[in-house]
Amino acid sequence: MTIAPTDPYELLKKAETVLPAMPTEAMALTQQVLLTTPLGSLPGVRARAQLLLAEALWRTGDLSAAETVLQEARPYIAYIGTGAKSRTAQYAYLTAQIRRSQNRIEEALTAFNQAVKSAEQDGQSSLQATAHNQLAQMQHQKGDSAAAIRNLDRAISLRHQLHDLAGELRLICNKGIILVEQGHTADALNQLSQAQEKLEQGQLPLSSELHFRSTLGMLMEQLGHLEEAGRHYCRGRELAIQSGDVTAQLTLAVNSGEVHRQLGELHLAVPLLEEALRGAQEIKDTRIESAALQSLGTITSLQGNYILAQQYFEEAEALAVHRTDVAGEIEALLGQGRNDLAEHHHARAQARGERALHLAQESNRLQHVVTAHLLLAEVHEQHDPRASIQHLQAVRQAEQDLRAAAFAEQARHLAARADLESAHRQTEHERQLRNASDAARAAAESALQTQLEALERHRLHDPLCGLPNRLLLNVLLGNAMRQTQRHPHALAVAILDLDQFKQVNDAFGYAIGDELLKEVARRVMQDIGERDILARTDGDEFVLILCEDVDQSIEERLQRILVHIQQEFTSNGQDLIVAASIGVAFYPDHGLTSDDLQRAAHTALTQAKYLHSGVEIYHGGQVERQEALQVETALAKALQRQEFQVYYQPLIDAHSGRAVKIEALLRWKNPTLGMRSPAEFIPILERSGGIVPVGQWVLNEACRAAATHPDLRVAVNLSARQFSQGDLPGTVRQALQASGLAPQRLDLEITESLMMQSPERAATVMGRLKETGARVILDDFGTGYSSLSYLARFPLDGLKIDRSFVNALSETSGQAIIRAIVQLGSTLGLEVVAEGVETPEQHALLKQLGVPLLQGYLFGRPQPQLPDAPV
Repeated sequence: MTIAPTDPYELLKKAETVLPAMPTEAMALTQQVLLTTPLGSLPGVRARAQLLLAEALWRTGDLSAAETVLQEARPYIAYIGTGAKSRTAQYAYLTAQIRRSQNRIEEALTAFNQAVKSAEQDGQSSLQATAHNQLAQMQHQKGDSAAAIRNLDRAISLRHQLHDLAGELRLICNKGIILVEQGHTADALNQLSQAQEKLEQGQLPLSSELHFRSTLGMLMEQLGHLEEAGRHYCRGRELAIQSGDVTAQLTLAVNSGEVHRQLGELHLAVPLLEEALRGAQEIKDTRIESAALQSLGTITSLQGNYILAQQYFEEAEALAVHRTDVAGEIEALLGQGRNDLAEHHHARAQARGERALHLAQESNRLQHVVTAHLLLAEVHEQHDPRASIQHLQAVRQAEQDLRAAAFAEQARHLAARADLESAHRQTEHERQLRNASDAARAAAESALQTQLEALERHRLHDPLCGLPNRLLLNVLLGNAMRQTQRHPHALAVAILDLDQFKQVNDAFGYAIGDELLKEVARRVMQDIGERDILARTDGDEFVLILCEDVDQSIEERLQRILVHIQQEFTSNGQDLIVAASIGVAFYPDHGLTSDDLQRAAHTALTQAKYLHSGVEIYHGGQVERQEALQVETALAKALQRQEFQVYYQPLIDAHSGRAVKIEALLRWKNPTLGMRSPAEFIPILERSGGIVPVGQWVLNEACRAAATHPDLRVAVNLSARQFSQGDLPGTVRQALQASGLAPQRLDLEITESLMMQSPERAATVMGRLKETGARVILDDFGTGYSSLSYLARFPLDGLKIDRSFVNALSETSGQAIIRAIVQLGSTLGLEVVAEGVETPEQHALLKQLGVPLLQGYLFGRPQPQLPDAPV
């Protein structure tokens, strides 16, 4: 029998399949069902469709609409009644998730309890187990870990009855995590032993090993085996990337960063933590954001920047309190206490330590109890030695409670079974060899040698591309620098990073992303010399050690590599063109150590990305690094000291030559440092988060200035940080009200790459910005990965053609591209702007091609005053 495309059951089945990964597509399918199903018929279909629609809305962050749809579903759910087809439990479960997202914790707990009861009554064991698990996570977060364990035990039992091996393993790992955080290491080891047995029973999805590795990493970290913990986190992160689990990937980035911090490898820790922080802010995961802030605060405090560290800790604490995360609140308090102690603020450190101790004791978190006592012992060490001794005695007692006789033996046993690189495994092999026959011994030795070689290769090489990893890179770079000292010759380090690689993974999947990385590695290897070395250090970042022909032509060599990379790439019928940027540093001019050289190359890479120049060579040394630190310090206080200015550049009507719009551009002039380039200070503001308050100030100033002119529109650029943090539509509305500027005279410019980082969220935020009455303009159009179908889905008012297309106007292809963009804009009702116009010839051609608005030095450079006459 052929099923019609509009068959509601088939549509709903498809919606359920795509819902986790593509909630917007699921939304469209369920809306189609609701539109084609008469109100009075098929109540079961309508109930199922409305519940799916509500979940899709919840997943996209539209909580108000999700709640409305849920209410509309109630009559149909009531009509169905109880039993296997009942939707009562699903309704309660979705209600709980929405309440949880709204931070209405008590209501969420009540709804999860109702979901458990309804699912049990209707015999829906799978949903009942899921609700038990969610209830357990919330109870543990609130500090009621005993209740959380009971709920997890019930959920594990249900998954076992359902023969759901993967689900059971995941719940066992969840229980192990709670036990680790409580300091019950022996019980956690027992749980992980059970999880290991489940993992060996059959072919389970990647997510199963991912959860096991994550939990085992936490346990190894708790036991002090930091390098083993780091290896498990690293493997877990690889599995998260392969399975497309963004939340797990970011969580493990935080965990890996924290392990590197504890090992003193801050140069490895900071990039991971900053990546996790950005990602968490993009997906609005406050748990991960809080943890990343906590670790960054600790690092910043160790570096002596106590004010910034305090900001990190305060943000982490606020997020933890908001989501009723007791563990997060304790860790933030302890971090602040250590920071206070470093600044010699003993009274503040004591208050925070005592608050952390109280919370830890109340929630039975023994490891936190130990840490709080140690902090308080240090606080009292000089002024009240007796109190210090009492706290140290309390530490000793708490540590005795944490120990168990079987810990070390069980940890070694588990490590061996999980193939850890440790002496325990080699000892076991040696024992087997002594008991074996000569023939068996030879075979075992060969197998062991092969296995050890494989382990060593995995430890030193990137498993995807087979290139040296960061560990081996540092060794090879050290050797190259020593050879340069003995036999003087030039040596350079180049860091190559693919532009907007995340969007490739998001749009086409991780499998194609992996193939692209391997192809990039292959192309680069073809273009480098025999003595040159290529390594892959992280994600889409490659490092080149260049030993051959390192002279003035190095920039030409690297540009040739970029041209080769940018050639079309095909995988599974999918054609892609990817761009890259390269930063270069020379030894010994730009650094005497591996870390210094790579840091300088990273600085040059940041400049190359900002300028879209392809290749940039670092221009600096120790003096310049000191100046960079001076710039960052001054920049942190620039807003408070009123050192920023807003300059305005006109956009003119291509036919009349009259200025119809201005773009607000940020400038910074420091009394000591003078006028600084935006290319220098804006990336620093982006990294530090200072771009958010500065961006708000620019918005307010631009609106105020434009309101003094009778008809000029004003354009303000929005950064990724502004887009992902805080209430941006509220900020825009406030700026309009304060200035009296008509909303339709404000244009908000976002970049194509920002829009494609999270298309679903971008569309939501842009829709809310449009509700303020302001217009939304897409900047740098043509430089990202968005397709025309994507473009039509966003609530845009205009496009700004990237200057690279204007520079290519002399070529026929460049003119054809701009003509196509103008036609596209006309079809979609979008205003089109061309920027970077510098010659009369470009002006004439763009006017002929139909571009209505033009911007560039030909018509005026940015100035601190508004234009008031035709340009």
